[in-house]
Amino acid sequence: RIGVSITDFINKATKHDNNNFDSITITESSESSRLCFLICALFLNGLKGFNSFGLENEFLDALEALVIHVISLGEIYEIVSNEKTVLTQISKFVILLLNTQSFKFVLESILSNESWTSQFYSATSYMRDEETLREIIICHNVIQNMSFDINENAKIITNASHEDKLKFIFRPAYSFIELDYIEKCQNKEKIRKNVIQ
Repeated sequence: RIGVSITDFINKATKHDNNNFDSITITESSESSRLCFLICALFLNGLKGFNSFGLENEFLDALEALVIHVISLGEIYEIVSNEKTVLTQISKFVILLLNTQSFKFVLESILSNESWTSQFYSATSYMRDEETLREIIICHNVIQNMSFDINENAKIITNASHEDKLKFIFRPAYSFIELDYIEKCQNKEKIRKNVIQ
């Protein structure tokens, strides 16, 4: 799970200098790349219409709609929208969120805008799982005083393993409970019968 993996990163970072972790500056490293990848996966897993890193608009459409709810994302959107594909858009977006210390604020805004998540994310995505988002926000409280200085052109997705891309991005987070079927089904009586059986 993404929340657990992000927690692992935070635990490693705070163990680095347990007495003075608020003075740590996180720069580009294998650990920070892993954190960035996991956050990229959070935003890509279950994104409606996303099935390839070569696509252009699926992530930008969701981000543009989010800017309406989170005005401070306007500058980040302008920078990210200059990128040609989801591959570079998502990497730059996540790095800018961390470098500007906006990540927690954006997650809190997403939690309060269920209409945005239901419009852009499938029911089986991590983004639609309130528990995962709250877990990440709680973990982020530990590192909110840390500063990030990650190169915004880092190739986060490109450098991730094929297995991680499949596991965290392309595999539906909660497909085993058939949430997409339930969301699409209009007949509530039929759902009740299937659950009871």
